[in-house]
Amino acid sequence: MRVDLLKRFIFSSPKKQFNLLLVFLSYFLKIKKPWGIPIRLMIEPTNFCNLKCPTCPVGTGEIEKDKGVMSLNDLKKIIDEAGDYLYHITLWNWGEPFLNTKLVEMISYAKKKNIYVITSTNGHFLNKENIEKLVESSLDEIIIALDGLSQETLSRYRVGADFEKIKQGINNLVEYKKIKNKKNPIVQLQFIAMKHNEHEINELKDFASSLGVDKVILKTFGSHLDVSKLKQFEPEDKKISRYNVKNKNKNICKNIWLGMNINFDGNIVPCCYDPFEKHVLGNIFLEDNIVKVWRGNKFSDFRRSVLINKNNIDICKNCDYNNKLSKEINFK
Repeated sequence: MRVDLLKRFIFSSPKKQFNLLLVFLSYFLKIKKPWGIPIRLMIEPTNFCNLKCPTCPVGTGEIEKDKGVMSLNDLKKIIDEAGDYLYHITLWNWGEPFLNTKLVEMISYAKKKNIYVITSTNGHFLNKENIEKLVESSLDEIIIALDGLSQETLSRYRVGADFEKIKQGINNLVEYKKIKNKKNPIVQLQFIAMKHNEHEINELKDFASSLGVDKVILKTFGSHLDVSKLKQFEPEDKKISRYNVKNKNKNICKNIWLGMNINFDGNIVPCCYDPFEKHVLGNIFLEDNIVKVWRGNKFSDFRRSVLINKNNIDICKNCDYNNKLSKEINFK
């Protein structure tokens, strides 16, 4: 158990503690219908974005699903049902979370249940009003995607991105935390290594330190596209390439024993590597509840398929867990 989860376990309620033990026991015993209920959720505030990244199915418009946002009431339904058992909520999936105007209210509502909440952004919405609300919401962590140390490098992939605007937003967030003497949200800078920006990696630590962020994540590039179509972005350095087969992880993915993804319209999928919803396991807002889906036949059958051979499952082939190639640099 990770140190941060251990700390939260110690200070959580007996109900959460007992459920956590059931969840991990179900994972270790490979129970298809887990005894516990999810301890973490990825919740999608919205499925559209202000950028046009060339391998993102949202940016390219490949996802044919209607665009929408999750309402605050729908989020409350999820928290009211599962909040007493949850340790962790990730507030993003396929879309820019800050385009949902109720995002901060969602964070505040989840925090009432003593849940660790993290969100991610492309950095264009860190204005004064949003920053103040974020800090006061008790958000635990925010990831800011900045895949380049100049406008030219950044915009090669993050089409439509404004380097100076993102940089200023980060500065404003860090400074406001100092003014309010707040440790949270922890500010992470995420840099995805690609062919056109790998020459900047050596400068990344100093750049992140100059901004005053808490840590920087060097992440490998991946996409839903066929590997043969990714050559223009795959880095030359194979040590930071997700598609280096020597780095494959043979362990069984534990994520589908710990939690699930809930998209903005209530559709439940196994994880974030299913942008086209090929594996919809139910809908929490229409006919199902979390526990019914969690222990239902569709989810159980999916777990069984992972146990048999996860590399035969389309959405499992390129995920971070399967390749174990994200790197994290911490700043004290």
